[in-house]
Amino acid sequence: MSEHESDTQEVTEAQISRAGVFGYDAKGRAHQFDRVRARIIVTVDGEVDHVEDLAQHRVVNWIDYVASKCGWIDQWWTNTDSLDSMQRHQAARARAADIQCQQAATEAAD
Repeated sequence: MSEHESDTQEVTEAQISRAGVFGYDAKGRAHQFDRVRARIIVTVDGEVDHVEDLAQHRVVNWIDYVASKCGWIDQWWTNTDSLDSMQRHQAARARAADIQCQQAATEAAD
């Protein structure tokens, strides 16, 4: 899905803070959507890893794409229960942090 990929250098701190997290993939990356710019921003520890310009109605295609490439810890894009979404976000963020720590330990051991 990178035919509309943007330069990751174009993303500002304001865009990252404005973009809402809608899921964490199985590699521990946060997936955020900036509704103002119609842009998905993928971050690792707050650093931009990937940017995809994508209309809001196409985010479900992105979700399917990520599911096929690496899978999700969890995503709550279509969830209408804000309390449930918040709880799922917290649990997924904790699991993503665990994954990133495991990856760092593996890289340090190599």
